[in-house]
Amino acid sequence: MTASKANLPQPEAGRGRPRFESSYVFRFTGPPFFAYGDRMREVGEIMTPRVVAIGAQDRLLTVEDIMTLGRLRHLPVVRSGQLVGVISESDLLRASPSCLELQDVDERRNFLNSIEVWQAMSSPPIVIDAKASLFRAADLMLKREIGCLPVTDDSGEMRGMLSREDVLASMSGRG
Repeated sequence: MTASKANLPQPEAGRGRPRFESSYVFRFTGPPFFAYGDRMREVGEIMTPRVVAIGAQDRLLTVEDIMTLGRLRHLPVVRSGQLVGVISESDLLRASPSCLELQDVDERRNFLNSIEVWQAMSSPPIVIDAKASLFRAADLMLKREIGCLPVTDDSGEMRGMLSREDVLASMSGRG
């Protein structure tokens, strides 16, 4: 991707990285990763369709175990079958005690077992429709500074998850 120096945004006062607005035009020199043939790729084409969800009343210890064993960074949170939030690895770390505070592994696990998921999750969830363009999804993730989007269908039911990794895999030709 190339752009002339005159078009590049300058960092905002007090901020270290530039913010890109949609008015900037870039010329892509690589493969059109947001397009497939002559049409824009849709979120439903590259999302992860089978997703492990966690209950809002479950414990953070369960979240940690699922994330560790499944090598996951995000889990949708459901209550009575309805999506109510997302818990991320960052949410889990924020709620966890520092290793300097609790050096004993059992103490830390007991602490995590005392906190319910709803107390640490991000809510309400920011979702995207399965028919939305991949460009729209990437733009939404960047603007909201989030790492995943629960994907819904026309009826509002969750059909999968789209993560930054899914978008990157699509860009690299693997998705």
